[in-house]
Amino acid sequence: MPRPSWARSAAAGSVAIMTTVSGPRVAVDWFAPVLGMDGFVDYSTRLARGLAAATPTTAFSPDHPRWAPEVLEDVAAVERVTVAEATSRTERTAHWYDDELPRALEHAADDIDVVWAPAFFLPDPSPVPRVLTAHDLAFVHHPDRFSPENRALYVDRGRPDAERADAVLAISESTARDVVELWGVDPARVVVTLLGPTVEVGDVDREASRARAVQRLGLPAGGRFVVAVSPTHWRKNLRLVVREHQLLPVDLRRELPLVLVNADEPQTHQILGEEGRDAVVVLGRVDDDALRDLVAGAVALLHGSSLEGFGLPALNAMALGTPLVANDAPSLSEVGAGAARFVHIDERGSMAAAVAEIAQDGALAARLSAAGLRRAADFDWATTTARTLTTLRDVAAGSLPSLSVAAGRQPAGES
Repeated sequence: MPRPSWARSAAAGSVAIMTTVSGPRVAVDWFAPVLGMDGFVDYSTRLARGLAAATPTTAFSPDHPRWAPEVLEDVAAVERVTVAEATSRTERTAHWYDDELPRALEHAADDIDVVWAPAFFLPDPSPVPRVLTAHDLAFVHHPDRFSPENRALYVDRGRPDAERADAVLAISESTARDVVELWGVDPARVVVTLLGPTVEVGDVDREASRARAVQRLGLPAGGRFVVAVSPTHWRKNLRLVVREHQLLPVDLRRELPLVLVNADEPQTHQILGEEGRDAVVVLGRVDDDALRDLVAGAVALLHGSSLEGFGLPALNAMALGTPLVANDAPSLSEVGAGAARFVHIDERGSMAAAVAEIAQDGALAARLSAAGLRRAADFDWATTTARTLTTLRDVAAGSLPSLSVAAGRQPAGES
């Protein structure tokens, strides 16, 4: 499975490099990034590279071509661990966390001080303290959307791992609240490490981007459009976003085609057949430059998600100066605080009205663009890395994390 757009550049070192300092010797679990699980790849790569620039870091990777640890080899040591055959994801996960990774860590125990697992699960047992990252608890909020196997994997395994972790990193305030309230994890062990944009804040000519995107799409010269990125996952509410676009007055709808990016899948075309496809452009996966042009050149980015761990497409839109129209849901309301037009996607016509207002009111569009740029500047990967490193250092020393939500030490992006 290919990596998601806006993830591929991470391997090239787009993380802000920190000055090398003395710190704990970190073992990075490189299991989740290799499954091609959307944002896990980007998050894990950027943060692992940032940690490796600041402190001795070793990635422990399954010895299999799919795991691609070479994205770290220029900055970190890589230990390839022999893996057994498995017949299911659950079995593969159990092999890794209950046998293969613990055995490798025990062998290397004299050379590591702390383990960081980028996604939900921990090696058990472990010779050193352990920190994991929780991205979202969608499988708790919407269990009916997950297969029995995945529910068992994340709930039966993920929750106990979070409970016994020396620290849990949460990528947003809303995820941190869920970890504490739904899983009962001690807030003294939960740390918020907000993400950063994966594009440069403000580093774009929006008119030039629009011209390139219009040419790519074959729209009339000077044409305008709105965009939704990777909308096919159930939580993105593609059907409702399409419905809202079809509710625009016909002249405005055709002036503002809806471009669905990373969406050329059967379910998309089924929804369009049921909700309407007038002035809708469906694109498959596009490269990073084309995606940047499409978002930067859009009149607005439409984000109808009912649940996000963070909301990276929303942050990237703001970083490019594109007005954001988003469902008022965690954690989109957190990331876009004061800088987006929020709607209730379940209220028929709410998103359509917001899009029409932005399209027809240049002053409003300019205010949202400027507010988005200011808000996006509150987030950066250097801060993400620094807060993660501080937490790893604390638990390696046998202390509770000094940046925990219980301690009241909030990340810079907290409004």
